Amino acid sequence: MLWKSFISARSCDLKATPCEPLKTHFPHPRTRDKVFVMMDACHMLKLTRNILEVSLAAQALSNSVAVALRTLQDLKEYAVFQDCEATAEFIEITDRLFDILNSRNPRARGLLSVLGFVINIDTLMAMIPVLLEGQRYVLTYRFSQDHLELLFNSIRASGFVVRRTLKKLSCDVCRASLLMDAESASKDQSYHLLTLKNNGGLVIPSAGTVKVVRAAEWVFRQAVADSRRSQPIKLLEVLYMVRKRIGGEDVFLLGEHITDTRYGIDSHHHTLLTLVVSLFFKLRLHHIAKMSTLSLQKDSVRQKLTKTVLLKGQ
Repeated sequence: MLWKSFISARSCDLKATPCEPLKTHFPHPRTRDKVFVMMDACHMLKLTRNILEVSLAAQALSNSVAVALRTLQDLKEYAVFQDCEATAEFIEITDRLFDILNSRNPRARGLLSVLGFVINIDTLMAMIPVLLEGQRYVLTYRFSQDHLELLFNSIRASGFVVRRTLKKLSCDVCRASLLMDAESASKDQSYHLLTLKNNGGLVIPSAGTVKVVRAAEWVFRQAVADSRRSQPIKLLEVLYMVRKRIGGEDVFLLGEHITDTRYGIDSHHHTLLTLVVSLFFKLRLHHIAKMSTLSLQKDSVRQKLTKTVLLKGQ
């Protein structure tokens, strides 16, 4: 497997004896600090589920499935469930492991291919004592690849927003502030994957554009997570919060041009920020509407199987 070759090439030892922990870290090539290997818990759960080859009704590896199996075993009316204790225990352990490896709340109490789970356990045992020397708690969800995906999605969305914004701008200085040239991007690790995928046709958003889009995305996610909200978020609210997060920073690097005004009213900085956030707002609303439609078409299966699972190839 590709990931096993990658890990082995970096001096990790995944072939330790059962009585010893695996070596799940390798030295950083420059600082020599320990870089720990951490598998994405959600993907490990999906791989473990695929190994079981069970029906759709039992693909959610949750505690409720283990309880159901033991209940059927205790009834003694179904011979096929009389030897299911090992499966129930395996599902129960996997459920607890997932809760531990995917914690999002410091007050949460929770007691992957299988090798992935083992790697994560040994990584946490070695890494958490080090982290707790400088912080009060560790949220293991922060180790998932969701955050990388959010970053890359922000860069991708920024490119789309830039294309639309350029069509609405006549100021050459403002247009240039939205973009980063290919040479500069090639030297910035944040754009490494974009540089690899770029055959000359991709728009490379400036760091300031990405920062504004990420701020707007943060506002969206905060609004979605707020159970007290009774009304959908409005554009003016997003603009206000983004300006609050950006503050007085010259995020688009306009320099002296930042004080220039349009029609003697709004500064170019204000106009540019408003335009970028407005276009991203429309893009985000379209995405939310699309995902809501898809969830309705699937009869809300994901809500029924909460621990879940890839459905229909997703």
